[in-house]
Amino acid sequence: MHRLYPQLDVYVRVRTIADQDALVAKGIKHAGTGYIESTLARGGMLLKDLGVSEADVGELVTTLRRDDYALIRAAYAEGARA
Repeated sequence: MHRLYPQLDVYVRVRTIADQDALVAKGIKHAGTGYIESTLARGGMLLKDLGVSEADVGELVTTLRRDDYALIRAAYAEGARA
């Protein structure tokens, strides 16, 4: 699709960060991991139910999304080394 219509914005939900990176490397600007996003949403709901403020949950989720999931990527890299 991207090859035939390079001006078209393509939105893709993928399972892993590696899949996301592969598509971004091919020029897809809007590839995102459904697994991580759904986990952030569910985790946010859990934290709110446990009494964590909306503002704190929002800040945490924003931090985890920052710089293309840099903290999550670092955690995966650390787990791969262990």
